[in-house]
Amino acid sequence: MGLHGLKGFGAFFFLLLIPLLVSPDGSMAAQEPNGSQPAAAEKEEPLALPELVDLLPLATELSGRLAVLEEEIRVGPDLTAVEKDLSRIVANLENHSAQLEGLKASGDYR
Repeated sequence: MGLHGLKGFGAFFFLLLIPLLVSPDGSMAAQEPNGSQPAAAEKEEPLALPELVDLLPLATELSGRLAVLEEEIRVGPDLTAVEKDLSRIVANLENHSAQLEGLKASGDYR
């Protein structure tokens, strides 16, 4: 029996195993029976849908945020701020690199 025969056997075994894992109602057999589920789950109240009056301020705020984002895209990123942040990051990395080299040279790994 070659490798191809083993793959076929594994698929066949898997197909035989599925009905054993799934109970007739479609839930997994390893789960608890339906009678032992908590009653609180059955008494959940449906979510209240927002009214139109509640949505209008949210839509207005969203429209304002969209206008700000469109303006930021039109203007483009502030490259000086990005360069300043990157130079700060590079300096921080160089500092940590120097500390790491010092630790390697000392041989004290505590």
